[in-house]
Amino acid sequence: IFNGQLGGANALPGNYKVRLYNGDTLLGERSFAIQLNPKVKSTQADLQAEFDLMNQITQKQSDVSTAIKQLQSVRKQMNDFMDGFEDTAKIKPLKNSAKPILDSLQAVEDDLYQSKIKAGEDGLRYPVKLMEKLSALKEQVTSSDNKPTQQEYDLFNDLSKRLSVPLQKLKTIMNVQIPKFNQAASQYKSEAVDITKGLK
Repeated sequence: IFNGQLGGANALPGNYKVRLYNGDTLLGERSFAIQLNPKVKSTQADLQAEFDLMNQITQKQSDVSTAIKQLQSVRKQMNDFMDGFEDTAKIKPLKNSAKPILDSLQAVEDDLYQSKIKAGEDGLRYPVKLMEKLSALKEQVTSSDNKPTQQEYDLFNDLSKRLSVPLQKLKTIMNVQIPKFNQAASQYKSEAVDITKGLK
């Protein structure tokens, strides 16, 4: 992921408790306080606003990560199922019906993130996608202890709106196209794809 910003928000200044358990048995409890650096002039409300936006970005990243995990699992199951037949002529009709589904899954994946990015400098070689833009926004928001700017809020809202399109497409694939594929695969005496596999 571009910039690698997948961590959560920093805890806010305040009083906290930490508890250590062994199973259901409480072994110990300690109280501690997180204090704001006196050099930071932001108010508690400013820090709360930053905390809230960071959590919103993190949740959106989690939604995208879950979607990517699901579509990759479904694609692998489809390919593994079809590759399990030695008689390629017999499976050809199913492969033909699978192609538009696999193409749609690839299109959704390509919209969500840039799979060619393997190292930091790759972000300069390949166009970043929505997931990488979310990560870059998170890096910007967390770079200082201040209330997020209006531009940062606007960008988050824009990215969220744009992400809803491929995520909705994926939902349609899972709820409409995959059941049709499984129905076609049933003539081979097996359900090909479990859309919840890998998510449990």
